[in-house]
Amino acid sequence: MGARTDIVSVVEAAYRTDLAGAEWLTAVAEAIGPHLFEGMGGIASFFDRRATEPTQIVSSVTNLGADPALVAGLRAAFEMGTPADRDRSLRQGGPLLRLSDLAGTPLLENPFYGPLARSIGFSDLLVVRAMNPDGTGAFFAAPVGSKRRRGADWIARWSQLSAHLAAGMRLQRAAHALDAAGAVFTPGGRVLALSERTESARDLLRHAVTEMDRSRSRRGRQDERAALEGWRALVDGRWSLVDHFEADGKRHVLALENAPDAPDPRALAPEERPVLHYVAMGHANKLIAYELGIPLGTVASRVAGIMRKLGVRTRVEIVDRYLALAEMEFSPLGQQMFAGTAERSSPNASAALTPAEREVTDLVTRGLSNKRIAELRRCSPHTVANILAGVFKKLGVSSRAELTRGFPGPRAPSR
Repeated sequence: MGARTDIVSVVEAAYRTDLAGAEWLTAVAEAIGPHLFEGMGGIASFFDRRATEPTQIVSSVTNLGADPALVAGLRAAFEMGTPADRDRSLRQGGPLLRLSDLAGTPLLENPFYGPLARSIGFSDLLVVRAMNPDGTGAFFAAPVGSKRRRGADWIARWSQLSAHLAAGMRLQRAAHALDAAGAVFTPGGRVLALSERTESARDLLRHAVTEMDRSRSRRGRQDERAALEGWRALVDGRWSLVDHFEADGKRHVLALENAPDAPDPRALAPEERPVLHYVAMGHANKLIAYELGIPLGTVASRVAGIMRKLGVRTRVEIVDRYLALAEMEFSPLGQQMFAGTAERSSPNASAALTPAEREVTDLVTRGLSNKRIAELRRCSPHTVANILAGVFKKLGVSSRAELTRGFPGPRAPSR
């Protein structure tokens, strides 16, 4: 019997914990191929937005039958672009997009991509992105000859698949072992072992195990929509279910901790942080519920709490505030600030800044004026000045220029 090529097999490939790195990426891309590639092959790669050099941001590309000129052209475009271009290509557009959407023009009309597309014979590049809130992820891309747009069901299905790919990538990057499991089940959902960590989620996990097994049955695989709805990317926002085989071939199901690492964007509750990051990545509430394995109503209430804490009224404002105030964790300054200290030669260097002081410091180092910072924080310029005075005192600096020199970060227009 040959290898399975149904949609459920893509999810199964994502949770192969026996593979890591390029081997995992290749196995997943091969499972994706029959569903995404249109006869011109495909490519896949990991990415890490926290890196600084273009060659480090996107790792070596795994090529599955695509024209080498395509790989070379895409890498050249990525490396020659501005930092803003690179960040946009890895952040905007959600889990499923076309290269023409990022380029802003039909690909054949684009001055850079047009000649490449015509020489190879494709009209666009379809990209599935598995993105995590910490800036890491993987993409799977295929050149396509058809200009037709996919239907809403197809887009929803691949958005769900991207959630599994992201969860699987987190698992294979961590060295999970049997003794790290929070619970062990039979494929039918009978509990074999349960830790204190999983006691409160016992019933949820049992139900998830049986749903996963139903999705993997012969009948389950025939209904892709139901199979993906039944097999969620996480259980209770925390647990992933993976196979474990004993020496005699007996299969068990392990529950492994696999919550996404979501840096703290201004003292939100731990359960709110990943929700904010997913909203900022353009994910709808329904997809976020799927990604975290929590009820849709819970997502809505957490979004409402985030809005209240950030002082915004719409999802658009959430994204704007996130980009202005939470991006600092990807810069050297942000890594220091999120650790709660700023290492300088001054004796006050280790003094922890308050959340408000961290916000203002980040925005100052990005070139924003007190007036613009006040507009973003919905306070008066006088308040910003007082907060900045406290920052100067704690960090042992005497001017904005000295603060910026000591903590170089991404620049933004002052507007």
